[in-house]
Amino acid sequence: MAAPSPMFRPADSLFAGTPTALQLKMYFGELLGTLNRGLEIVPHLRSKSIDAGLSWAEPVYGFAEPGKYHVAGEDVLIDAGYVARVPFVEKLYQIDLPFTLNGFIPSFDEFQTHYDARAPFYRQIAEKHARTSDMKAGRMLIKAARAAANIPAGGAITAGCETPAGLTIVNAAMLTSATVLMSSLQTAAQTLDENDVPALGRKVLLHPVQFWNLVNNRELLDRDVTRENGDFADGTVYKAFGIQLIKSNAIKAVRTAGNYAGVTGEVNSYIANFSNNAGVVFTEDSVLHLLRKALELQMWYEKPRFGTVITTRVIDGFGITRPEATIELATS
Repeated sequence: MAAPSPMFRPADSLFAGTPTALQLKMYFGELLGTLNRGLEIVPHLRSKSIDAGLSWAEPVYGFAEPGKYHVAGEDVLIDAGYVARVPFVEKLYQIDLPFTLNGFIPSFDEFQTHYDARAPFYRQIAEKHARTSDMKAGRMLIKAARAAANIPAGGAITAGCETPAGLTIVNAAMLTSATVLMSSLQTAAQTLDENDVPALGRKVLLHPVQFWNLVNNRELLDRDVTRENGDFADGTVYKAFGIQLIKSNAIKAVRTAGNYAGVTGEVNSYIANFSNNAGVVFTEDSVLHLLRKALELQMWYEKPRFGTVITTRVIDGFGITRPEATIELATS
């Protein structure tokens, strides 16, 4: 029987190939590891859980036809001017294949260590799942801002019944200038108003450098012009033009990854070039999170191998709902 490969050796520092490297040291109960990331984007989206099947479908509507004022004697059922129709399209959402992370911890290694080997291992696996789902959500949000309208104008669609497409606001200084970012957020708020997007629930994912540029913008924190919108000393700022500000390393990671070609197992297409992204304005209706199974952890002891097998998986997917509620900020 072949040995599981790779194995997680809790005392092998930096995977250097010395499984006893850390077993001579006392760590005084400290857990040394990365900071907890958690989910940054997914909780802000509308989520639909399914108990069976691989997909979910729902209609997305445009606006009703205009109608007209009634004229005495006219039949409201025969005259086409009185008949109201509402155009719609069906949106199909699908889950991706299960995203899985597995591990094997030899029991002999655990016997020799003087610190908790499993807790940080579990935490890092959970954080990797969170970052994977967040990056899928971030990519789909950006694609929503670049998407065509659900109900396009022309053809059989009566004028005024169509819905707008997404929008990209471009400025080379979007990542570095608070003035440019503020002006872009004002344009985004105005565009959402013109697209009939509700004012409640508007949010923007910002790269950390953008967020801290806004913290340094006194207009957002000046008590003479705003009230309870953050604190300069605490490094907090909450809103600009009615849009909630969310600092996100996940959306920064999407830009850093650049031209994404997709991977095997992604049923939904997250493929696009994200190297020019500088944030995205959205609402919970911009993208749907389809969830088949939240983070699932299973483990069992393998007697022939004297160790514990750990398996985890998440089954979810993301799809575009309303491009008109989504606006990308970009540097080019």
